[in-house]
Amino acid sequence: MIQCAITLVFPFLYALLWINPVKDPRLEINQNLVTQKTDTITIGLLLESAEADQDAIQAAQLAVNVANKSGDNQGTYFNLVHRATEGPWGQASNKCVELIFEEKAVAIVGSLNGRTAHLAEQVIAKSHIPYLETKATDATLSKAFVPWFFRLVPNDQQISVALAENIYYRNKYAKVAVLSDHTYDSKKAVETFNKVIAEKHGSELDFFSFDNKNSDLENSLTQLQSENYDAIVLFVQSTNQPARLVKLLEETESSIYLSRYPTYQNPRQTDYPFHTISVVANQPKYEKFILQFQSFSERTPTVQAVVTYDAINLLIHAIISNGAIPEIIGKQIGIMDDFVGISGLIGFDDHGNLTRRIEFIHFDVINK
Repeated sequence: MIQCAITLVFPFLYALLWINPVKDPRLEINQNLVTQKTDTITIGLLLESAEADQDAIQAAQLAVNVANKSGDNQGTYFNLVHRATEGPWGQASNKCVELIFEEKAVAIVGSLNGRTAHLAEQVIAKSHIPYLETKATDATLSKAFVPWFFRLVPNDQQISVALAENIYYRNKYAKVAVLSDHTYDSKKAVETFNKVIAEKHGSELDFFSFDNKNSDLENSLTQLQSENYDAIVLFVQSTNQPARLVKLLEETESSIYLSRYPTYQNPRQTDYPFHTISVVANQPKYEKFILQFQSFSERTPTVQAVVTYDAINLLIHAIISNGAIPEIIGKQIGIMDDFVGISGLIGFDDHGNLTRRIEFIHFDVINK
């Protein structure tokens, strides 16, 4: 009799659990939290280093301050909380969890490298909190199909296609070399670029690389200077390497391409000529931002500041328009295609990638 009862009851219980699965208690807490009526909305900022990423912190805080003083927030006050992921491996997951469950952030802006961004993305996939990445270009981040993950920088696939178009079609270059460091992001970017070139152009590239100690750099530079390349593409992630490398390669008379605009550089000031993606598309907004940022932080904004400022403003716009429930914020961002930031028109495809056209332009020596 008991065995018969168990046989009859167990399928019913299993079906009940299947329809109403047991959830992570922290996710339950989070759902209760985000549906509360509140006048204070917290936005999280996830960084690699609190010291190195000061421009991101300053730009994000400036965007929040401007919004809070605007009078257009319908009684909502925005609060910014940041966390740095420096330390043992896995800190990105821990800090992302802190922002969501302890600080009660309804959305997060990240300024991370590709490998660290993957950890944050895993948390986002489980918590359904919208996340805007402003630095990582790793194309595989988009292949996880997380509907709450967006990025305000082009991915490696988009960059590679734009690079190839400029090098092979617009400028008709034939002999091309690649110089890269050994970081995770550079390796992923070079792999993508090589694949695009092989598939679309059937061309062969010459590859040179150097480690973090620059032990192979001198030999690579010597070879690059002796081969008369039409173009040299740099894939480097460190703060000061792009400027240093371009200056060292000036004697080659090759056209120099940076796969991305140096994150920590002023987007309107350079002492060396190169090709890269333009970060500033809306000049009036940029000029206004320069004055605000200089007044707020007493320095000129970098590329990191520009993109972070756009990301925070995009979130604020979505929250004011539709409320502070994370899943609704994410859906609003996903269908948005008319938000104009300093970096241009911002919209996303189904994988959270920018939809605007990516083009490489030539930057000459600019000191203003």
